[in-house]
Amino acid sequence: MKQGYMIMGVDAQDSTVNAKHAYALSLSLKLADPHREVCVIVHKFDDMPSEYEDGFDFIVELPFSKSDYDCDDIYSDFPQMYYCTPFDETIAIHHHSLAIDNIELMWDAVKDTDMAFAQATDFAHRRTPDLTHTQGQIRNGITPFRATVMYFTKDIRPAEFFKMADTCFREWREIYRIELTDYRPSTFDLSLMCNIVAEMLGEEYPIIDLFQYQDL
Repeated sequence: MKQGYMIMGVDAQDSTVNAKHAYALSLSLKLADPHREVCVIVHKFDDMPSEYEDGFDFIVELPFSKSDYDCDDIYSDFPQMYYCTPFDETIAIHHHSLAIDNIELMWDAVKDTDMAFAQATDFAHRRTPDLTHTQGQIRNGITPFRATVMYFTKDIRPAEFFKMADTCFREWREIYRIELTDYRPSTFDLSLMCNIVAEMLGEEYPIIDLFQYQDL
């Protein structure tokens, strides 16, 4: 089974900021885990600066182009990752991240599941609830979990998640209106949308002790 890392590097027009962050993350992943490959997603191939190209093993385009040109958050197209990953098993990592140590243990932690979201810890490896950024979930009775590091395979359950996510993410404003009756954030939120999709599917994804990362 081919395993690898996926990074969103889609940029706004005439910008290369996200590509630069993805490049830095990819280089750190190659140092931390030289046995696995890294793929970056861009809007169009020409968007990736030539000086960054060698930092990735794969550069792929969004298979269905941008779904919402009025949304500044590149993760509104997160569901497309499932349809363009070159890997049988994928760990998707938010582009505002760095791998600072050997992270191969993360793969061992998820070897018996088909899909999992990593738990965030603080600098002391404590699981501290993020009350600041989860008001949409807390005030609407939705189970919160972070979606900035995610593992998935090509099996049935991940396929169902991404199929539902593809529909919901394209209409995230309407989903907010329908599902968030008590409190609605004003902007797109990746974790909140993934939490809503899980709620719609009636899914509870496994909490795996070793599948965690530090959110500083």
